Amino acid sequence: MLTKTYEAQVLEDGHLSVREDVRQELGLKKGDRVEVTVKRSGPQDSSETEATWLSAIVISPDTSFLKQVRSILDGSGQIKVRAELNKFYSGLDNQTLDEIKSLAPDIIVVDLSPDKEQGIETIERMAELSKHSRIFVFGEGTDVDTILRSMRAGAREYISKPIGVQPLLSAAERVSTARAVGVDLDNPLVQLIAICEGSNKTDFSLKHDLYLYHEDEP
Repeated sequence: MLTKTYEAQVLEDGHLSVREDVRQELGLKKGDRVEVTVKRSGPQDSSETEATWLSAIVISPDTSFLKQVRSILDGSGQIKVRAELNKFYSGLDNQTLDEIKSLAPDIIVVDLSPDKEQGIETIERMAELSKHSRIFVFGEGTDVDTILRSMRAGAREYISKPIGVQPLLSAAERVSTARAVGVDLDNPLVQLIAICEGSNKTDFSLKHDLYLYHEDEP
């Protein structure tokens, strides 16, 4: 039998807290009892811990989307949401744009569904504004034209709705791992893998269309 190890945090009231993706993987529900083997990792300086986290901002006019994505990212124990914006680029003032540039987040999550054209413009402007950031896009379905337009605008991960814990955290993990080992995240092959995984669609047609897109790029 394979034994897996998960991290948990002891809360002030003495209860154990695990990340949302772990809770979903194990199928845990409120009131469930589990057997726990304790291995102390020792106290950590919270400032040192947070220094290793990825930072993120989330952009969507949909407040439920903002809350759900924040819950997943903040609950990961590895990512901190620094800001939520409930307007696309066209509705942001100069002060907000300056603050985004100053934050230089590792990840910018853009919700494409409410208004695809404004969403794609937002991707393009965010890519220009914060070149350090990796842009994740949430969209409806796996329409190749929408995916390719998002990529041309500057997106590096396309994730199809509904919002899932694992696709989003897997995308973030690719950013973290790639930077740690020095992988070029702008490599077309890396982008192709990321988009096919994020869309949960690995059939030949999508991969082939994306491959042709990269072949046609100057």
